[in-house]
Amino acid sequence: MKTKKDFPHPHIQLSTLERATVNDAVEISKMQCNSYKRDYIKPKFWKKYIEQEGTFTFVSRQCKEGPIIAVMRCSVYPEHFLINNLLIHKDFKRLGLGTFFIELVKENCRKYTKSIMCNLREHNLEAQLFLKSNDFLFTGQRKNFYKNPEEDQYEFYFQFTES
Repeated sequence: MKTKKDFPHPHIQLSTLERATVNDAVEISKMQCNSYKRDYIKPKFWKKYIEQEGTFTFVSRQCKEGPIIAVMRCSVYPEHFLINNLLIHKDFKRLGLGTFFIELVKENCRKYTKSIMCNLREHNLEAQLFLKSNDFLFTGQRKNFYKNPEEDQYEFYFQFTES
């Protein structure tokens, strides 16, 4: 099993991979605004998600007391594992951190579920290409699913094979 110390980039040593707390909500909100190029996302939404039953939010920091560099929010269902959000700080994109998180999810969920799902806004081409490069398949879309702005949702799916 991979651990936080196995991250394959020579200039990044992840010191923490831990469950988020409500104290992380403001920092996560700011990071999400930068990732999505939106004006402001209220920390109360992240506080709600962090405390929600059946949902797990993990954060990673480059050093113990440093800023958050990655966030993953996931939900567990009987038939699949859903990646709700995967945010990578803009200064740490394209270094393999997102793929590292996806591999961690695959390795740790395989014995508990049959598949992993991820839903995206249709305009998020970067995330679509990222998921495809990690063996996720496009499986469908929901018309006008998102509001503000109105946009379709694209569904991606990874199916575990028998081993």
